[in-house]
Amino acid sequence: MESTETWNRRSPKELKAVFEAHGITADTTVIMYGKFMSPDNNDPFPGSAAGDIGAIRCAFIMLYAGVKDVRVLNGGFQLWVDAGILLSLLRSLKFLHVYSFCP
Repeated sequence: MESTETWNRRSPKELKAVFEAHGITADTTVIMYGKFMSPDNNDPFPGSAAGDIGAIRCAFIMLYAGVKDVRVLNGGFQLWVDAGILLSLLRSLKFLHVYSFCP
């Protein structure tokens, strides 16, 4: 969603291409969460450790790009794990198009 050189958001055209490649449309519900807050400035992508702030920034970029239902997990991922809330690590499948062919 961001340029690795400037950390500015990508152009609307670039965002659209990335989201579509991941099956995200304007009508997709997206849940963002932060994982931790211990950045390593030697990491090529130190922003990946931005925790909830990074999740919120990504959520705003997705809303800007036209995704209508973007949510941020309250408390971040670790709070949910610590609270014993059941989580699924399985990737959910999304069918973008269903085609019916008639002879």
